[in-house]
Amino acid sequence: MRVIIVILLIATVFSCKRIPENNTPKQTKNNVMLKVGFQEGDSLISSLDFIKTIDISCKRVSGVISDSKKQRNDFNKKCNFYKIKYDYDILRGLESKKTLFDNNNTSYYMALADTKSDADDYKFIKLYSSRNNKKLDSLTIFSYENYIEALVNKGTYFYIKNDKIYTYNYVEDEEGIHSKNWKVHEIKNGQFQLLKEISF
Repeated sequence: MRVIIVILLIATVFSCKRIPENNTPKQTKNNVMLKVGFQEGDSLISSLDFIKTIDISCKRVSGVISDSKKQRNDFNKKCNFYKIKYDYDILRGLESKKTLFDNNNTSYYMALADTKSDADDYKFIKLYSSRNNKKLDSLTIFSYENYIEALVNKGTYFYIKNDKIYTYNYVEDEEGIHSKNWKVHEIKNGQFQLLKEISF
């Protein structure tokens, strides 16, 4: 009887022992600490299935100039491009560096790029990585190019979640909105490595 009581007491002690929580951020095999839960941009950009619907749903019948107000409203309702709700236009006003996050002594931030264009109005923004004030890599994640006389806009939208970067390039003209390409990059040791690219 005593043996049974001793065994029960020992079992009770171990079962009541609190297991400490592991609050250490996850590390990948390449020792890049992920910013768990971080995201920026519209998540629709990460869906290739969604991107494929844009060309089909965003064709104009009469051209933008001859569109009536009703035709423009109808176009905007059926065109899946307008389901993208993140306000990318605000980035056209970006003038200074915007830090996104820091991990493993590496800083990730958005800043103006020195890319040039023959468009009448344009802006390019890159995602940069740097360590000890030294740039490691850069990737264009937002662009805006407006060709006024040609009635053409070109653009790049992005979505960043944890260690994945999705970019989407499109052209808008009188005939509608046309997808150009969609890419997925992965952040590894401060480098932006291309995983997948689809051209349309």
